Amino acid sequence: MDEEELKELTEIADNMFSNGVWSNSKEQMKYMSKRESSSHMFRLGFFMHHQYSKWQMKNLAEELKGMSKEDVEKMINEFKKDKQDKNE
Repeated sequence: MDEEELKELTEIADNMFSNGVWSNSKEQMKYMSKRESSSHMFRLGFFMHHQYSKWQMKNLAEELKGMSKEDVEKMINEFKKDKQDKNE
């Protein structure tokens, strides 16, 4: 992830936190210890990530249905190249 992408994602996350997550969680976490509140926020992030991953997989499955075998192979090769580039 480059710095510009990180900056953009940080701004989005900060906005989401300020305008939704915190206001919804503040009352729930009022009487929790720091450890319990950290665990609560971690779970919330984990659940949100899980839901987003499921949404991505559903969209990818729909996209793949309409693709030719050659286009699917091309997509897989691009994923592999991106992964290899990130590992270098």
